[in-house]
Amino acid sequence: GTPYLLLGPRWEALAGLHLGRSEWLARIELPDDFREELTEYPFHPALVDVALASGVRYVAEAGYLPAGYGRVHMRAPLPASFWSHIRLHQGSGPETETLSFDVSILDPDGRVLATVDRYTLRKVTAAASDRAPARDVVPASPLGHPTDILPDEGVEALARILAIRS
Repeated sequence: GTPYLLLGPRWEALAGLHLGRSEWLARIELPDDFREELTEYPFHPALVDVALASGVRYVAEAGYLPAGYGRVHMRAPLPASFWSHIRLHQGSGPETETLSFDVSILDPDGRVLATVDRYTLRKVTAAASDRAPARDVVPASPLGHPTDILPDEGVEALARILAIRS
């Protein structure tokens, strides 16, 4: 089907993935062209997105968008290359309206850089996306690539998530 979000080249950061039972270990690497951005964005949004959501496609085929976090603890800035250990919460799966994960982000030596408890995603349906406001024009990205997610696009994604509840 049509993706709910089209992401730019910064999100092409999944360098490897080891699959377990209800858990994943993802190798995340920011593409070379964007590494300078780490000085401006110590918790680079593309890296965080990839680190949190790398296991979603192994749980469900339906579209899911972020809906919230239980707790986020950031201990150190993200390097250009790191590991993400993603664990699916019991009772969360493709038959549910939400997926919930705990995620640990680790440096190459295994030191914890950040933890996210109860990263929750909500299923997006075609009906919900039809009720969300449409955008006719895609403005130029402040990060320099026309497919990077912009604040307005984040608001639109949130509107789609909230439309599911109605």
